[in-house]
Amino acid sequence: MPGLWWQVHHQLMVDLPIKAIRDFPSEIQTLHKKLNGMLPRDVLAVQPGSHPTLTMCKTAMRSLIAMAAAEKEATGLTLRVTSSADSYRPFAVQKSLFKKRYSHEPTPHGSKRWDSDGDGKKERWFLKSDKLAQAAAPGTSNHGLGLACDFVLDGHNKIRDWLIDRAHEFGFSAELQSEPWHWRYIVGDAIPAATLAFEEDDMAFTEDQMRAFAWQYNGRGLDDNDKSVKGNTSALGAFNEILLTVRAIAKKVQLDQAELAAITLAAKKGAQAAIVANTDELVEAIVAALPQENLTKADVEAAIRKVAKEREAVPAPG
Repeated sequence: MPGLWWQVHHQLMVDLPIKAIRDFPSEIQTLHKKLNGMLPRDVLAVQPGSHPTLTMCKTAMRSLIAMAAAEKEATGLTLRVTSSADSYRPFAVQKSLFKKRYSHEPTPHGSKRWDSDGDGKKERWFLKSDKLAQAAAPGTSNHGLGLACDFVLDGHNKIRDWLIDRAHEFGFSAELQSEPWHWRYIVGDAIPAATLAFEEDDMAFTEDQMRAFAWQYNGRGLDDNDKSVKGNTSALGAFNEILLTVRAIAKKVQLDQAELAAITLAAKKGAQAAIVANTDELVEAIVAALPQENLTKADVEAAIRKVAKEREAVPAPG
């Protein structure tokens, strides 16, 4: 009986548009040769609300978010990765995956070279079975650079076909003809026009609004913010989503390191609270409650309190 990979591979065989990586994003320009799979956290970003968690280098994430939004609008299907290790992949995970699929025992199924003991000499490793997907040698994978994602493909190939037709507009290309699920970001800092257009549309908030969001998220105001689970969720959970979704906040609002650290801490608290079942809906309600002009910090606090009070009777999920 053919393995799952073999079945999927033969069901999905199609000509994929494959282009080479043109350049690396500036945040990994000096790191990609030495720190594959060991990138510092400050060059990585997580797709808001992703399940499994989708992590990429920050520049690639900008286009991934724009591409995922366009794909969802076109197909109605959510673009997601097969597991949390199938976007950015730490070195140890790549090493474990490689050893599961390759061994020193010769086979006719193809081979890779890898210096597994660090003595400067690369040994030949053979793919154990033709029913296994290939894997890059540890330290050479585009997953380890935060550039690649393995996407879940639907049974009707809507996602695959959309990626074939449109992924290039967002700077993504397939890498192997045998892997229609594997796509990577290839254009470095040359942010595609489609990504910029998406971000422009997504930046409906004024700079005053953005600053107010950042202020509120830092926890100043809302006296009962840390005393009430509901207060914690309404303030932190909602603004976590706002700040993560509005991709250009770091450029629109110049936050210093202390503010960024406070936002990160607040995001963790908001995620841990896990009270609101549909954060997107809550965010929309809060944004709708905000004045459209001359926004103040007091307005933000009032909007959060208003929506939180309206939803006090909503039971916590799960």
